Amino acid sequence: MERIAIHAGSEIMHPMTEMPALLNIDSRMRWAPIVAMAAIEALFSCIACTADSELGARNSRDAYYNLMVQGWLDGKTSLSLEAPAGLKALPNPYDPNANAPYRGSVFYSPRVHDLSYFEGRLYAYFSPVPAVVAFLPYHLLTGRWLSHQQGCLLFGLVGFLGAVGLVWAVRNRFFRRAGDGSLATVVGALGILSLGPILLQRPDVWEVPVVCAQACWMLTLLSVWWALSSPKPDWPSSLLAGMSASLAAGSRPSSLLCGAILLIPAYLILAMKGDGTKARRIGSMAALVLPPIAVGGALLAFNHARFGEW
Repeated sequence: MERIAIHAGSEIMHPMTEMPALLNIDSRMRWAPIVAMAAIEALFSCIACTADSELGARNSRDAYYNLMVQGWLDGKTSLSLEAPAGLKALPNPYDPNANAPYRGSVFYSPRVHDLSYFEGRLYAYFSPVPAVVAFLPYHLLTGRWLSHQQGCLLFGLVGFLGAVGLVWAVRNRFFRRAGDGSLATVVGALGILSLGPILLQRPDVWEVPVVCAQACWMLTLLSVWWALSSPKPDWPSSLLAGMSASLAAGSRPSSLLCGAILLIPAYLILAMKGDGTKARRIGSMAALVLPPIAVGGALLAFNHARFGEW
């Protein structure tokens, strides 16, 4: 079996190849896992595309995340949505009994339900990360508006494919005796037994940041595996790990503690030795550390621009 040797003061993971020739993997296409993967993707698509979504908006353009994007394009940090005049006229607009007539229904348009009201403007308290990585680029590239439904499906598929890629890589390296049927079974379990089918049953504004965070954390795991599988960590794997983890935590702050996984590539970087190691170590560590600083600073600045507080 191929195993991993851990040596103090040397590369933290150095592959020791002792795999007999009879266990070599055939490079031909493995169809069973591919079919399982396609089936799960079809299942996700069917669930998301047949579920009720955008119930509080007349169309995708009026969805909260797209209203956030429209506000940015207009040079504002608030949503491109006017607060009801009656709400502005209330002596205390935060009184739930007084503002009830102006909030609207949870699932019917027009609504201002689940929004923040501050100094006459409406803001979304949901993370802006999904808007930055998906909703804004989609609009700039196509001129159209990505619906919450499509956004949830997109992030769900990215997370699933990331999980499949990780499992596939682990199987090929450590469990080469496991057949394609076993791998296909695991692929199916990753899709059916995950939260994906549940979240996609109501792919609306509440689910967008959750599924976005899930996708980013899976990319983080893949990048950490990339670093572990390399004789020496390099800046691309470190950059992907740092950026993915930062976006995941920014999308779902309650998952911030998961960022401890970045200690693994950090340790790998510090444990490097050999010629030219100092420059490689500095570059890799900078690629790992700078994204969390940049993303965290941007979120703090965005919050300060909206409410005058960090």
